[in-house]
Amino acid sequence: VLGTSDPYDWVDQPQWAPDGATLYATYHSLDFDPQGTYSSLEESVIAITPSSGVTETLATNAVFPAPSPDGRWLAYVEPSDTFRPKLMLLDLESKATSVLVDDPSLSAIEAPRWAPDSATVMFVATPAGAMEEGGFWWEARQAAAHGTDWKVWQVGIDRAGLISYPVPQPLEDPRLAITADAIYAWSYSGMWRYD
Repeated sequence: VLGTSDPYDWVDQPQWAPDGATLYATYHSLDFDPQGTYSSLEESVIAITPSSGVTETLATNAVFPAPSPDGRWLAYVEPSDTFRPKLMLLDLESKATSVLVDDPSLSAIEAPRWAPDSATVMFVATPAGAMEEGGFWWEARQAAAHGTDWKVWQVGIDRAGLISYPVPQPLEDPRLAITADAIYAWSYSGMWRYD
């Protein structure tokens, strides 16, 4: 369906559209200078139509695509080297983008997922200060890289109701699954259910 043209490119974070006709994913591409030294990482959210093989770039500087259950919206994260990520919303019909969350108190946002009604986006985030101490997670001291204060958050597509849920213990690299009656958060330290 999709191959990468460069050995330093890769695709991950796949999510099917509700109708099963489109696969959304993150395309990562490492760039190197003429001497072979790493210079940058480019990340884009792409849409793949497996039936035709057509691939379309929907957003640059974008990761963690999440299509809404009604098929109208795509939430994604716009990462930042300055620890000021944004949760973005793309209207798949008009291709217009808007910011759902741009909160200076959050230094990392990951893994958005939709409530069944397509009106609320859930995501995980960690507070400002938790990641900056060591730079990127792979540069942080162990205490800062593992067990940062990740929490489960939600926001409406009208940008109202930004709230966080308490967690029983620090979550490490958490991910979400949402059903009609509960939110499940899992990490290396376990799984929790929020009703």
